[in-house]
Amino acid sequence: MDFECRDGRHAPMPSESDGGSVHEGTAPASRARAFIAWTLAVVGTTAAVLGAMGVVSVLAAMLATCVMDGAVSVSADTLDPFAMDIGVLVAQLSVIAITLPWWRQVLARSLVSTRCRSLPRRSTADVLRAWVSLLLLGLGLQVVISLLLTLVSLIAPVLIEDYNELMEDAGIGVLSPLNVLTTVILAPVSEEIVCRGILLEYGLRAASPVWRSRVGARDTSVGAVAFLAGNALQAAAFGFMHLNIVQGAYAFALGLILGWVYWKTGKLRYAVGLHLAVNASSFLIDPLFELSAWLPELVGTTWFLVIGMGSLVGGALLFARVWCSGAPAAPASPVASLDGASTGEQPAPVACNEDVLGPE
Repeated sequence: MDFECRDGRHAPMPSESDGGSVHEGTAPASRARAFIAWTLAVVGTTAAVLGAMGVVSVLAAMLATCVMDGAVSVSADTLDPFAMDIGVLVAQLSVIAITLPWWRQVLARSLVSTRCRSLPRRSTADVLRAWVSLLLLGLGLQVVISLLLTLVSLIAPVLIEDYNELMEDAGIGVLSPLNVLTTVILAPVSEEIVCRGILLEYGLRAASPVWRSRVGARDTSVGAVAFLAGNALQAAAFGFMHLNIVQGAYAFALGLILGWVYWKTGKLRYAVGLHLAVNASSFLIDPLFELSAWLPELVGTTWFLVIGMGSLVGGALLFARVWCSGAPAAPASPVASLDGASTGEQPAPVACNEDVLGPE
């Protein structure tokens, strides 16, 4: 699915440094109404997705249990664990089927796609570096999460016990084909479409009410403060979707990073890739711990920290080299600068292919 961010006039983007837009004359009352409306859109979308996931997963699990057991009816309290995994699979596929076209409609006139016009094309080498950086960041973030959970277990053991029990009941970390499919592939795709694709856009519209239904986000920009507020709003929704304090806390932090990656790259597939790397790395933590147990205590702990911090720092530096540089990675026509300020020349159309996992 290719999407090109093109404006008929290709007018230069206004500066993001002042946090303003071309709609500076917007009345405070109008801005307040826009903030309330788009915040409610975030809350309503979150509730709708959670409700749909819950209903579809339970109904699909009940149907799967009836088929496997040959029963006419079954209670929701006696669902087979494998049937529950089937229910989660069906629910994730249903969410993707519904929200993917929804996101595409939102994207057509979004603040993200407007900013996308100012992004330079990346060379094939930089695209490869970007994906390597995301894999390293995913492993590093997962190690950091594990270390933080270990620290919390020393401070609040009861909280971690409840969390571990919840993870065991959900089958998180159990290596099986179905669990890998739902955790590593479908969860990142469905959650990124909803949270970064849809909710981040709604959050940006709430924090910087410059979007208008008639013209979309044309000739507008989002300031740094507005982006931080909108990004925090979608990250809070992402954390709430996990429905427990421990997982919700680190999901909020991860949501902030994923939102920034999407905003910085203009391509949802990079956020999906980082999310996938984080979830996939969860299956590597236990083997890494077991390997560390064979080493002396100090050496084992140091080795684990080196892997985590090395991956995190290396991935961050590599990502910054690709996406935080003002120089285009490949020869192209003059474009607006990365902060949205005009270079003084009319920018040429910049293609922003929005395949979820497709090629650059």
